[in-house]
This record gives sequence, structure tokens and C-alpha cells, in this order.
Amino acid sequence: MTAAGRIAAPWTAAQVDALNRWQRNNLVHEFTCGNEHCDDGDRTLVATRRGWICCHCDYRQDWARAFMCQPYEQTHEWWNL
Repeated sequence: MTAAGRIAAPWTAAQVDALNRWQRNNLVHEFTCGNEHCDDGDRTLVATRRGWICCHCDYRQDWARAFMCQPYEQTHEWWNL
């Protein structure tokens, strides 16, 4: 884990699955590309073993919040507090 509750890539397969689940949960704003897309492409980042990627350009991000990798049951309970 790095500063301020962040984790840095590379990530495990389980972490990638958890991060992508967070991207689709509609409870929080997802991580998005920092570049403008002329074609109005979806700016939502996709987690990979090497970090976040944008499917429409070369934007990359190598960190995520550590709590995003907790098991679903534990994270779900956290949201219901």
C-alpha cells in the first residue's frame, strides 16, 4: 500500500476483478480518463494487471484506493453503515 490509502499497480487478478466491479457499481463516481475525447467515447477507465487504462486513448493511471479491493461482502457492509 502507498500513501493515503492507495495501492499501486501491478495488481493481482483478484484486485483487477474487484476494481472493475467498483467501476460498475453506480454508488460512486468511477475513475475516468483525464483526456478529452472528440468522439464522446466512454471515459471510464478499465483495470488491468498493469493499472487503469482508457479504451479510447493512451491514458494510464497506476493507482487505486485500497478499500476498492476488499471482498464484496465487507465493502457492501461499509456502504450500509
